[in-house]
Amino acid sequence: MGDTKTMTRRKISVVGMGFVGLSLAVANAKARFETIGCDIDAKKINRLEAGVPDIFEPNLKEMLADSIRQGTISFTTDLGYALQNSEITFLAVGTPLKHDGSGVDLSHVRKAVAQMTLLLKNKEEPHLLVVKSTLPPLTTENLILPAFKNLIEDGSMDVVVNPEFLKEGSAIADILSPHLIVIGSNGSG
Repeated sequence: MGDTKTMTRRKISVVGMGFVGLSLAVANAKARFETIGCDIDAKKINRLEAGVPDIFEPNLKEMLADSIRQGTISFTTDLGYALQNSEITFLAVGTPLKHDGSGVDLSHVRKAVAQMTLLLKNKEEPHLLVVKSTLPPLTTENLILPAFKNLIEDGSMDVVVNPEFLKEGSAIADILSPHLIVIGSNGSG
């Protein structure tokens, strides 16, 4: 007969429903992970709940609709809800260029990290943060790790970096069949 244990399905949240975040959330949901997509834009969340993505990727709309029907994806503007109801969070917030073109605007990352720091202090289960946003070198070391230092040190959290190598027009295919995977950890766990 063999072992009758069932494997618990991982619960994932993806913060930031732009090109990277939405593609990642839908691909994870299609792989049958319980996935929560989170974004501060309520209009975007309402459209996604209705199965209407605001980006075009081959198969994205169909996969989104299928995942909604299967109940493997949901959407929220409530970051606290997303964090409390997941074990793993992918940080995929936007990192646009500054208006003057002098570099990357990290204001969205800073805001998300500050909110997550406060919200994760009250979480009872350990949490894994996967940094998926495209960041300049040393941003994780200088911004993200210091923000979560106490949670990392007490074992409540770990942080890994998983840079994205997605191309517009093939993002879903790139996620489901990656040509390269790079994962880095802070080494505490």
